[in-house]
Amino acid sequence: MFRPAKTEVVFRVSNGWRSPGFAMPFPCRRNWSHWLPNPTKGCTTGSYTAPSINNGRATMKLNFSSAVALDLIAYVLSPNEILVMTSNVFASAGLLSGTLVSQSSMTIDNSLLNARSVYYQLGVSPSAAAAQSFAEIGLLVADGSGGITATYDRTLGGALKKDQTFTATYAVQSGGRVSISGWYGDVTNPSRILYLLDKNKGFFLELSAGVGFGFLEPQSAAPAGGFSNAFLSGTFSASTATPTVSTSPNGCGLVTLDGTGKFTQIANFSTVSGAIVDQSTTGTYTIAADGRGTVASLAVVSAGFGGPVFGVFVLVIVLLSCRKMGRSSSRPGFAVCCFALLIATTPTSCNVTNQLVFYVISPTKTVMFHQATVDRAPAITIIEQ
Repeated sequence: MFRPAKTEVVFRVSNGWRSPGFAMPFPCRRNWSHWLPNPTKGCTTGSYTAPSINNGRATMKLNFSSAVALDLIAYVLSPNEILVMTSNVFASAGLLSGTLVSQSSMTIDNSLLNARSVYYQLGVSPSAAAAQSFAEIGLLVADGSGGITATYDRTLGGALKKDQTFTATYAVQSGGRVSISGWYGDVTNPSRILYLLDKNKGFFLELSAGVGFGFLEPQSAAPAGGFSNAFLSGTFSASTATPTVSTSPNGCGLVTLDGTGKFTQIANFSTVSGAIVDQSTTGTYTIAADGRGTVASLAVVSAGFGGPVFGVFVLVIVLLSCRKMGRSSSRPGFAVCCFALLIATTPTSCNVTNQLVFYVISPTKTVMFHQATVDRAPAITIIEQ
């Protein structure tokens, strides 16, 4: 579901359905200023109705101030999970939706982060918040005493960071809230915030103008010698995470990895240009010892379209990039570039990055995104059996 650009909130419910009132300590985003007079980390109170015995529907209200409140519709999935959606009429804020998940009983200290975890986050490009997103996925290795080493890949408005590493520090605070300082190895960078559900697992929030939001979960132990192509094998379901801008695609489908390096995806996408039906993507995947994987030599063929041809759109923007860089000055070279792009491969003469990057979470789950110079609104895909 589409969320308005530059608006995210993470909170912790302190006493669930046990009484008709609750308190929520939460980090308010700077970009909530159109709702909150003095946005900051703090505590708010609210109320809720008992869930219906027929369908589990309930209502909730958060009181940010005497003049500002957030009304929510809630549906109970289980004693540990609730779906929520705003019902306020706020023209400037649009619709917000999300999930409330129960927190395990834990001893609150730095040992809550003590292993390898995979994270992802999606946000917006501060310079073009309505049209461009940023996507980041990576691996956090926490030492259990306040230190983190991270490896990550990111794309921001077509600017790429590939397989980068940095160190940072963290502190686990009351309620399982974690503050990470020195992201990207820069102490002036805004903090990243986690709200832990369990050890090495929780919601992820970036306190910068990009307003990144995502999730963190523990990575399975690597086999002897590290991860390899054989670690992922079989057919997996795949779907995109909630987009942050309307130009990012929504999609779902199936991904098949053969355990030796062959990648195949069949998917349907909804875009602002129309629907893409039964799009086939093939390539060659490689998994490094730390669980970072890439899919190269991409070829994409769409069997049908419910609107303008997305492949033509990709063709145009890549060709424009090639022309701007002066890499295809002759008509024969331009024709070859066109032919290659019709099967959605990137010609080496264009010097344009075009690959899929993923990080292994377990033998049955990975998180992936499209890392391409020409992709200004990348989506993150969750792949899971």
